[in-house]
Amino acid sequence: MNNIYFSTINILFVSLLLLNNRQIDCQESPSVVLVDLTQFDILNGGITTSGQCCDGSISSGNCSSTLSCNLYTIVCLDFVYSGLQTNWTYCPLGSKSFRVTINNTGSFNFHLISNAATFLPLQFPLALISDNSINIKIFIFYDYMNTGNLTFINQNTLLNRFIATFRIDSSYPSASSGIFQRQTLLDVSRNTTNMNQLSVGFMTYCQVTYYGQQCSVRCISNDDCTSSYVCDTITGTKVCSPGWYGVECGFRNKSYVQPICSSNALTCNNDGFCQAFNNTNQPTCCCPLGFTGLNCQYLSTCIINSTCLNGGLCNPAYDPLSRSYYYVCSCATGYTGLYCQERQQCPPTFYGPNCTIQCHAPNSCSEGHFTCNSEGGKVCSPGWSPISTCLTKNLSSYLDPECPVSTGCLNGGTCFNGTCCCPSTYTGHLCETPIDPCAINPCQHNGLCSSTSTGYTCQCSPYYTGSLCEITLNPCDYSPCRNNAQCQLLGNITFYCICPTGYTGQFCDIQINYCSSQPCVNKGVCINTITGFSCICSAIYTGPTCSIAINPCLSQPCIANNTLNCINNNNLTYTCYCRAGFTGSICEQTMNSCSLVPSLCKNSGTCVNTINGYSCQCNGLYQGSDCSIPIDPCSSNPCVASNSISCQIITNSTIYGYSCTCQQGHTDK
Repeated sequence: MNNIYFSTINILFVSLLLLNNRQIDCQESPSVVLVDLTQFDILNGGITTSGQCCDGSISSGNCSSTLSCNLYTIVCLDFVYSGLQTNWTYCPLGSKSFRVTINNTGSFNFHLISNAATFLPLQFPLALISDNSINIKIFIFYDYMNTGNLTFINQNTLLNRFIATFRIDSSYPSASSGIFQRQTLLDVSRNTTNMNQLSVGFMTYCQVTYYGQQCSVRCISNDDCTSSYVCDTITGTKVCSPGWYGVECGFRNKSYVQPICSSNALTCNNDGFCQAFNNTNQPTCCCPLGFTGLNCQYLSTCIINSTCLNGGLCNPAYDPLSRSYYYVCSCATGYTGLYCQERQQCPPTFYGPNCTIQCHAPNSCSEGHFTCNSEGGKVCSPGWSPISTCLTKNLSSYLDPECPVSTGCLNGGTCFNGTCCCPSTYTGHLCETPIDPCAINPCQHNGLCSSTSTGYTCQCSPYYTGSLCEITLNPCDYSPCRNNAQCQLLGNITFYCICPTGYTGQFCDIQINYCSSQPCVNKGVCINTITGFSCICSAIYTGPTCSIAINPCLSQPCIANNTLNCINNNNLTYTCYCRAGFTGSICEQTMNSCSLVPSLCKNSGTCVNTINGYSCQCNGLYQGSDCSIPIDPCSSNPCVASNSISCQIITNSTIYGYSCTCQQGHTDK
């Protein structure tokens, strides 16, 4: 079993390596050199340059092939012309070291050693090299102390020294896409016929954001308001996004519009332009210098008397949408524009310093007869008053040259421009024709109009009010839903009712009949309730819908002391199994065995009924359950033994007994 370990580097050697590494870290490392060690062929018998074996013994021939040796390997990167090819402590471009335990002094493959795949190939971040060439120095020592302490690494323990010159002119975009340059190196520490050999592989790949054969081109893709490009994956050349051009892709073709921007309603003001970054569906505005805001509508800087013109003032403000501060120009009276650069010209019918006063001079019967002054105030035409309406004429009709006839207008009409301005209830050239006020349908929302002597009145439809039925009411305020239902407003007058349990209908005024589907079966009676129904079942059924037949045995119909068991026949009937001596449908009768079967007891025995059947009471001459077995009268030895010879049974139609045969001198009397 071969083992490999990373060793702890210390003392002078460590200090020199750290110094070298510090020189590299202070520089950019656009590329990474991979050094892979594969096959190591020990052909010189495992003897060091000083003639020692790995156990420290001196050998005049080959070392024992069964020795377990600890090899210490140093991989050192150096400049080609440093002149320190034999110095394993001078590694200005980086170094790595590790220990390997081998069980013999023959050949082995580094990749077949346990855990080797965790650290091979070795990686060295590399700065840019002017001649694109480096020396890779590999030193292999015996570690006699088996501690990995480099204090004991010296020329006497050197087993081999290998050197290779590697040109960095074919770097790959990544480690996974690269191919190792494989070669076999010969030991250069001595000149012998059987030189040890080491198979190695070298490769370089570029770090992220570096490109090119020597990883000398750096490119970081960008997509913002200043430039937009991606990096060519091989050369690192900036490839401009559509609509951008220039070496740094920092110039924009103003005629190009991204598709997402052309289909979006986003407006970018003040020469800003729309841009969707990183091909997203979220377009934004790129604002020119001096402007900010989601639509570039705000000033990002403001200088009094420089940014805001004509006496305008700079005022800071906050935009909650873009979460940023900006400036606005508060213009002096008579000026407008982003910079207050434009003299204000009021649109028609607007007056005042800020064009906020509206005045319309109609000179009509309905709106009045007046003109507007420069401040937007009313000026009644000659002969008309009051100033608030200018609808009343102060001249008599016979003096008014505007009257159509000398008698003037009828029914309160007023002369105007050769015709009459009639009140709302009359029309005609002279206001001679009454007007039906309902003809113009003044009542809104289908209100019913009724003419009166003074005008008209409106009878409004449900949920409307006002003189013209113009005011919409909330129908839910009138509690249209019944039975505690909840009223929900849908529109101005549209509503719906959320009915409580047990009610339905538009107004929840209909109680739901849960019995309509006849849920109770087996002649059960359905009772409707607010929340559902209940069933009153017949005596032989039960359950929510009377669908479960009741077990008749549950009511204990059989007389308990006389019955063995009650059996449910599953057809609403039952059967009582009676104890011995009982009968009847519910075991209510005592069984009379003596009367059912005559002459149960023989030989004049008396039959007596019992719980379990019957019994026979026999006379003294018979025995057995039915008195059928005669009793032997001699069995009790009735004859005096000392005076008798024998006992004989006497049987005839009238006598059943015994007779003693006595000895001489004795009698049975």
